[in-house]
Amino acid sequence: MGVGNWLVQIDADEIFIDFEKFIKTLRKYDSYLINPEKHPIQISGYLINIYKYLDEGLLYIDKPTKVMLATNYPNYKVARKTKERIIYTDNILLHECLSRTEDELRYKFANWGHSLEINDSFFDKWKSANRDNYKEFRDVFYLNPKAWKRLGYLPSKDFNEMKEYIKNAENLKVSDFKLISKNFGQWFKHLQIKKINYKPKFEKYF
Repeated sequence: MGVGNWLVQIDADEIFIDFEKFIKTLRKYDSYLINPEKHPIQISGYLINIYKYLDEGLLYIDKPTKVMLATNYPNYKVARKTKERIIYTDNILLHECLSRTEDELRYKFANWGHSLEINDSFFDKWKSANRDNYKEFRDVFYLNPKAWKRLGYLPSKDFNEMKEYIKNAENLKVSDFKLISKNFGQWFKHLQIKKINYKPKFEKYF
């Protein structure tokens, strides 16, 4: 696509709840496409991590996690991260990272670069969790368990019903106050970095 366009990067197991809304979000910041190398930014959204599909619905991690979705300047440092200023948005995606059968999941982890880091308690919790007992489970992430604290239950696998549920679930909303706070923090942080890196130019008089 080249510099001068929005460079969008998402994984195959990440599904936008409302892609049209995401495009409208990007268009608000089109001014950053002019001389992007001087004003590099990243656009972030939030993932709802699906923990396990059930016959009648699904279990998910009850706190969304941030994800980088786009940039105006692709000077990537780590995966899709450029380490430039982040603009946080309330765009939501479903992340089907664990949406597999047990055999498929074991195969994935066995052939994964971090296979030796899988915690011993993960599969017992994953296999046991269901709609009746999910509130009893704590610390369910497959690497550092405490990264995912609790589970939630979504009572449908129909996409439109899931979209409506996510829209109204208090624990999945990204508040305006949170966005304003995080975006101000990013603006201030990178303003200070610019000041530190600023090198004044002096005219030569002799």
